[in-house]
Amino acid sequence: MVETALRVIREVGVRPGETLLVSGASGGVGSAVLQIARDRGIRAIGTAGAANQDYLRGLGALATTYGDGWAERVRRLGRVDAALDLAGSGVIPELVELTGDPAKVVSIADLTAPRFQPSSPPRWARSVRVASGPQPRPRESGCSA
Repeated sequence: MVETALRVIREVGVRPGETLLVSGASGGVGSAVLQIARDRGIRAIGTAGAANQDYLRGLGALATTYGDGWAERVRRLGRVDAALDLAGSGVIPELVELTGDPAKVVSIADLTAPRFQPSSPPRWARSVRVASGPQPRPRESGCSA
């Protein structure tokens, strides 16, 4: 979980003093992201169910619930510089809208995320993407011919 948290923070490019929105913040990866962000001086906003709001605050995040109106609740908490989708709950369009830049959104859970990239981005531009880990090496068959 910690390795994934470190990877997505690096991938999204959030810096100290900026604000990171974490959708699905109360899970294992989200909890690690919030703690790492706090330690690095990154302001975090976390979305989770009503029962987990105090938990998110305890990890140093501004907390809000998901569900109807969640994006507006996030806007009221302030500017969002980067966003992570850790739950795969279909929020990529809202995350792109909140950050203003698809290059500042990373998902580890929504395989449709890449379709939200601009149709013809400049060559230098990154786009909404799905973070992935190292690929496993092929297994040796153990057979000799």
